[in-house]
Amino acid sequence: MNGRAVPLPPGAVSLRKVVTSPPVAGRVRLDKAPVARTSLRGRVIAVIGLAGSGRSTVAAQTAAAFAGQGLDEVVSVDASPWPGSSRSPVDPGRAWGWRRLAALPDGSGPTCVPVVHGVWRLGGCEAFDTVGPSEVLRVLDMCRERMAIVDCPAGGAATARACVAVADAVVAVCRADPVDLRNMARLLGLLAGDARRDLPAVVAVVAHRPGRWPRAAAVAEAGVAEVAGAVVRMPFRRELSRTGTVVGPALAGVDVAAAVSLLLG
Repeated sequence: MNGRAVPLPPGAVSLRKVVTSPPVAGRVRLDKAPVARTSLRGRVIAVIGLAGSGRSTVAAQTAAAFAGQGLDEVVSVDASPWPGSSRSPVDPGRAWGWRRLAALPDGSGPTCVPVVHGVWRLGGCEAFDTVGPSEVLRVLDMCRERMAIVDCPAGGAATARACVAVADAVVAVCRADPVDLRNMARLLGLLAGDARRDLPAVVAVVAHRPGRWPRAAAVAEAGVAEVAGAVVRMPFRRELSRTGTVVGPALAGVDVAAAVSLLLG
């Protein structure tokens, strides 16, 4: 591991606060399921979501959680040009273009930044008129030497669809809101048309305000479970609601990583 890995919290290799909606026939029931600590080297995890959902925060949390296991070197790829890219685990304001990637295989050079918890982060991409899906796919191919977590552009943009098409699993992020949950179900259906129908998908439902879990959102989770292998709730955390760099995995981020590991295992 490049950098200094942060130990996971006690019991972090098992799932706890996972989907409470009824299990769907043919889907994996993840509640309190043990997760094997196996290597996911060479796997690409695409993190998708609607604008403002907390996608970049979840991507950073998930990358930090995988790195904390100490099993694989993790590359956090920022393919989103929007302000949320500052959530990736690197000094605020640091950004690089996609084109300076010659040093990626050995993790050296100005494009690769080792951070304290063992995540390599690639800086924010350039404008869409200079970086197309084919260039992003070349980057992901280079990342196959490690494990890659890709923060995709919001919605169903061409670059996001291209990332999903080559991904080994998808983490779909949405707010704890029934409308957002229904939109996410439709988005997953759209992206499934460009990828393998059995592509493992974990939906991370993010609470954007304190208080009890919204009742309407809990009902809508059952519909999302029809198109996803797991639904993980991410409770509100005030420190993550402010703009800033994610420097370590929260417990909910560990749960997302554990769900991905279980579905890929």
